[in-house]
Amino acid sequence: MDPAIGNALRRVHKAAKLLGWLRRLGLKRRIVGVNIDPWDSFQAITMPCLLLHGALSDVLTGDIVNRMQSAKPQLEVVEVPDRGHAPLLDEPLARAAIDAFLGRLIEGKES
Repeated sequence: MDPAIGNALRRVHKAAKLLGWLRRLGLKRRIVGVNIDPWDSFQAITMPCLLLHGALSDVLTGDIVNRMQSAKPQLEVVEVPDRGHAPLLDEPLARAAIDAFLGRLIEGKES
């Protein structure tokens, strides 16, 4: 976990705004083969996904989680209380969610 992630994200905000502006104008969607719009990348994921959302995150807000769920209704979301952006994965709720998610994947492959 990087406690300075918020500062790092704020520094790249200007560059991200410029890239977003270029994308909206239709001038740039990819740079060296990489999507510059994170929503394009997110929507391209075809496998089952589990999102462990730290309830106190100032990076992954509730609005973003809702938008993710709207884009991918099958997305499994578990909010981990009293955690920031990156839950430590030692929380009982997080561990139970991971175990259940992986268990469902294994069951699906065996049937």
